[in-house]
Amino acid sequence: MDFLRGFTDIVDKIREKPFLLVPSLLVIVVALIFDLVFYAARGSSFENFYGFAEMLFIFGVIKWALAFTAVGLTVYIISDRKITLKDSRFFFNLFAFSVFMGFFLMIGFTVHVLLGLIFFFFMLYVPIWFVKNERFDAIDAFKWNIFFIFQGIRSAYAFIILVGTVLLTLIPYVGIYLAIFFYILLIVSTYMHIEEEK
Repeated sequence: MDFLRGFTDIVDKIREKPFLLVPSLLVIVVALIFDLVFYAARGSSFENFYGFAEMLFIFGVIKWALAFTAVGLTVYIISDRKITLKDSRFFFNLFAFSVFMGFFLMIGFTVHVLLGLIFFFFMLYVPIWFVKNERFDAIDAFKWNIFFIFQGIRSAYAFIILVGTVLLTLIPYVGIYLAIFFYILLIVSTYMHIEEEK
């Protein structure tokens, strides 16, 4: 799969079904609200540095948990499944596991960028596995993620997604929103490619 073709595939799919953007836009809106609350609560003083750092960490975990959940929801929508009340339990479980992944991702990036990249690498395609298999087995999900990445040229795409996402977070003010949007779109385009190959 040509990388640019994969990206244009998702753009074409969004033109057909604009509501595919709803999960990623919801994540961005929620992340923006968290940031506004965070900056309002912080005020202009740094007297309570630890409280400031804790709130920043918690909001980061929630942002990435929502991004992982949005990937799952977008893949669910693309596969033309109807979302029912029964599925709400599935998405609650996906969100709970996404909080777990977001926690380790934030720990990794807090300790060192390379550790964060390694953790992100192990979690990159995990939401797709959960949606495809509709079960929550973390070990199988992480194994599938690694197996999937090292099939052919996909490791190059995984590297582009990892580095692109991390570099986008460095852009002042809007970086995290662009990174989340970039991550969701490219992971979903990979899923579309998997389905086309079948």
